[in-house]
Amino acid sequence: MTISKALDLDRDGWNDEAVEAIRSHQHNMLNGGSLDEIVEGFRAEARIQRHRGEAGALARACDSARQAVLLGRLPAASRDLAAPACLELAACRIRRGDPAGTQAIAGFTTYPDAGIAGWAWRLLGEAALLAERPFDAVAALLNAIAENQRGKDKHHEAGTRVLLLLAFSRAGHLEDADRLSFRYGAPSDAPQGLLGIRFLLARAEHEHRSGRIGEALRTLEVAETRLGATSGLGVLRRELLTIRAGCLDDWCQPDEADRLRAKAGKLPLPAHLATSANASQTLRDAQDATRWLGEIPHPGASTRTDPQAVAALLRDLAALPQRKPDHAAVVCRLLDSLAGRPGLERDEALLLLEAGSLLAESGPEHRVAAERLLRRALVRLEFLEGAEQWLAQARVTLGQLLPDSERDQALDLLVRGIQGLDEQRFQMLNRSHRDDWLTRREHPAIARAIELASGTDAALAADLITFSRVAGVLVPQDDRQVPLVPVPRLRYIDGTESRLGSAGSCNFL
Repeated sequence: MTISKALDLDRDGWNDEAVEAIRSHQHNMLNGGSLDEIVEGFRAEARIQRHRGEAGALARACDSARQAVLLGRLPAASRDLAAPACLELAACRIRRGDPAGTQAIAGFTTYPDAGIAGWAWRLLGEAALLAERPFDAVAALLNAIAENQRGKDKHHEAGTRVLLLLAFSRAGHLEDADRLSFRYGAPSDAPQGLLGIRFLLARAEHEHRSGRIGEALRTLEVAETRLGATSGLGVLRRELLTIRAGCLDDWCQPDEADRLRAKAGKLPLPAHLATSANASQTLRDAQDATRWLGEIPHPGASTRTDPQAVAALLRDLAALPQRKPDHAAVVCRLLDSLAGRPGLERDEALLLLEAGSLLAESGPEHRVAAERLLRRALVRLEFLEGAEQWLAQARVTLGQLLPDSERDQALDLLVRGIQGLDEQRFQMLNRSHRDDWLTRREHPAIARAIELASGTDAALAADLITFSRVAGVLVPQDDRQVPLVPVPRLRYIDGTESRLGSAGSCNFL
């Protein structure tokens, strides 16, 4: 079995078979192989194990890469083997979350060979992504593509562009990310093999972040089919299930999302996350956030934290039977620490919405804090691309929270929010998803809007009642689907026209 055959299996996504192939090659080398062949064999084994992604495989990858580095330094080894071996070891360390990985790259970014320089820049970009520094990742990955193009290396350029798609999306450059996500056309036109699967997962993550949840779920279906024809890629299967669970959470499918997360929990963690999980407990702020649930942090304590820490605290709070004013103070302090930090604008806005929604349902003593957080979320979401669903959710939550004394503002927020939620419903091809969305999201908001409108605007109240009972318009398509589309404005038999509805109009008899 040759090295090239093992690497072909790896590129095709058959990682188990690739591992067996490279080990067979290594065994054959014991019977007499050149030093260069042995070095290349160790480097190939490191690469194949690195692509598995889990901690055990990365440990083996690092061992193989170290052997390649040591043997590559021997006088009898070809000089052109040393740099690739060093970068392979750096790649394995970076994937493990080891800071030594980036330190070993120094000097390679200006290497004369475009392939080596491009790989070094790509690794710096990947390390920045893993460290949640998307702006740094964008800069490094653009340099990598420049080197790829200098070396006319289209294969590695395609892989770098997958990472750049993630970097642009996480940095909030959604239009730039869109251009990369659509470069192959439909999801089914993505490249085959490991590259195509990674691209589809990156595209789905971006579509979810952009609020195009229906598109994300359809992209994941293609990725799942591709993964079904692979082996040894449990980490990518876990990633797929996690993205899908997040999509379903946003579509009010908590039970299905929890089932997917439980399924994902049985699959291996990516090595860099496993390293973090096994390290000493990460501080969620200056101290562990769960301990803060009963104790306000000292004013002098550091309040710089990350979005995952705030999300963890909100999950802890949601699980409590009762939330106290001190809890709201902790939440606000943590959220304040996210303000003004580049790359976290979207995370901050969504966490403000989540926290405000949680406090809104926690009793009248939290009303002021809830309103403050929801208004902060609202003004941020208005300026974020692809945030229409969450903007609509912020409007209806705030509209439901406001008292009768602010009837006009509450009604305006509710009506605009209901229309936004309704637009999201028409992305859903599954009827049960639409039904749950109506029950959990739209109907409570519509009920409150009808209550507010009935005393001052009977025509609007009638519109709300009518539209709450109209599912949509059936429009057959070429692929034999019969999806719903939004209801247009309705002309009633008395000659008046509804204020609600999408573009166009039709008679309502």
